[in-house]
Amino acid sequence: MMNDGTTLDISEPEMKATLQYGSVAGNQELRHWLIDLQHRLHSPPLLESGNELNTTDLIMTTGCTEGIEKVLEAVMEEGDMILTETFTYPCLFNLITPLGVKAVPVRSDDEGMLPSALDNVLSTWREQTSGRRPKVLYCIPSAANPTGVTWSMARKKDIYNVARHYGLLILEDDPYYMMQFSRPRVPSFLSLDTDGRVIRLDTFSKILSAGIRLGFMTGPKQILERVQLHMEVSSVHGGNLAQIMILKVLQQMHYEGFMAHGDTVSDFYQERCEKALKLTKKHLTGLAEWRVPHGGIFLWLRMLGSSNSTEVIRKAHEKGATFTDGAFFMKEGKPCEYIRMSYSLIDDQDMETAVKILASVLREEGNQDGQENPENKDLHD
Repeated sequence: MMNDGTTLDISEPEMKATLQYGSVAGNQELRHWLIDLQHRLHSPPLLESGNELNTTDLIMTTGCTEGIEKVLEAVMEEGDMILTETFTYPCLFNLITPLGVKAVPVRSDDEGMLPSALDNVLSTWREQTSGRRPKVLYCIPSAANPTGVTWSMARKKDIYNVARHYGLLILEDDPYYMMQFSRPRVPSFLSLDTDGRVIRLDTFSKILSAGIRLGFMTGPKQILERVQLHMEVSSVHGGNLAQIMILKVLQQMHYEGFMAHGDTVSDFYQERCEKALKLTKKHLTGLAEWRVPHGGIFLWLRMLGSSNSTEVIRKAHEKGATFTDGAFFMKEGKPCEYIRMSYSLIDDQDMETAVKILASVLREEGNQDGQENPENKDLHD
């Protein structure tokens, strides 16, 4: 039953089909609905119906992380390198380590990865000393975890051109796309892709239900075919019951309703973000610095006067507040100047209590005077 009291019905034939294994690619009706959604949101040049150049497809996954795993296993070999931002989704490191793949960090700023930095990494690459030149670029271009940055369209175009020059595959992990605070939303890499070099990952976890464990992957058919073959023997693909439930919800909402729901979710988190910013300004001014997130659920803090994020996190936890160590988001995994704060569903009073605890810990760390770090590092270095 929907919030408005509407009842969703699953017919007997649909339920019988749902209780079977089904297609690895996913429920066909749901896939068609989502392909239409991709047209409406992104207008992918290579996903146009009736286009002879239609070399792009869409399949279901159990979420973005499974999509990352399956793509990397399909295209990467031991000894390969993958390009990332300096601070990125920590599960990526867990996924690439067993594959024998290493991350190559590239500098970013408030508009996303720096094209000049990416070009410099690739143009100066020496395979004799550093191994094979990277062939995949991984990014979270909307309201990134952990920095909250959304890449500008101009930046995406520049990065796409660099990728085209060096033959890179772009793995666009975009779970927070609908949670951008600005309108209209910044278009995706998929909307730029005329070469078939973008694999886009979406999920329902952030805007419908985390527990439903369902996402979808859009990208070149030849890669998605390999991913499907791998999924047939190595994992349980997105559950049919979850897929039919999501399909019924989406059909009831219609496309306009789904996009309006995305706006509602985004507005909710923007309100939460504004409350978090007021608290950090009130209690952390002079102790830390931050930039206003472009969307999502995270506030990325740079501590002033302390570079031991692990110790700060430990002390805050002992006092009853939980933050995330910036070390988790780096290739090296060493203590640093950064910590991540989530303003998702925490109670307002609990949020203020946590920020106060963090402030007290930072003062204990010798930052009472609020002096800025003489290195004046960028928040994305």
